[in-house]
Amino acid sequence: MMKRRDFLKKGAIGASLSLPLFLQLGCSTMLGRKPASDGGSWNAQAMIHKNNCPHGTWKFFPWHREYLVRFEDIIRTMSGDPAFTLPYWDWSAHPNLPTAFKTGSLALAGHGSRTADMSAAISKIANPSICQQAMALQDFETFIGSDDASGQLEVRPHNGIHMVMGSYGGPMGNFTSPLDPVFWLHHCNVDRLWAQ
Repeated sequence: MMKRRDFLKKGAIGASLSLPLFLQLGCSTMLGRKPASDGGSWNAQAMIHKNNCPHGTWKFFPWHREYLVRFEDIIRTMSGDPAFTLPYWDWSAHPNLPTAFKTGSLALAGHGSRTADMSAAISKIANPSICQQAMALQDFETFIGSDDASGQLEVRPHNGIHMVMGSYGGPMGNFTSPLDPVFWLHHCNVDRLWAQ
């Protein structure tokens, strides 16, 4: 797997100025493919999540990892960048939503813009101490979950970010959350935390 980069970390974008362009190009191409029956369409990706994602179980993490990898493959194909990797949004270090996801084609998939400042709410849900508490858990099932229960990393901070983002409009608060492009950066960060 190729290495992901922090979307907001100093130098991450500068190291590859084409990163946002390829992300935007791939997303724009997917958004242009409308029917959910087209596996490469934005809507199809959201329906995969809505209909198949195992929330509230240990399967949540490996399922999302595979989902991210397949989405990256689609973006690589549609953008023409064989080295493309999704960046992650480290909301515990940078609670402000990345500017590219507030307005333009990456804001709510081009269906509006976000004007509210969510940073205070995000800081409360995903502050470094909450993330550290989840990461410090020694019991495997408490951390990752079991067959019938969510782990702490899924509950907090993962679910909290979805709830905060969804409460300000857009699909992040429901099972079609992949319709919001910031979903992918959010889940890349959750995957990064799981990998640690």
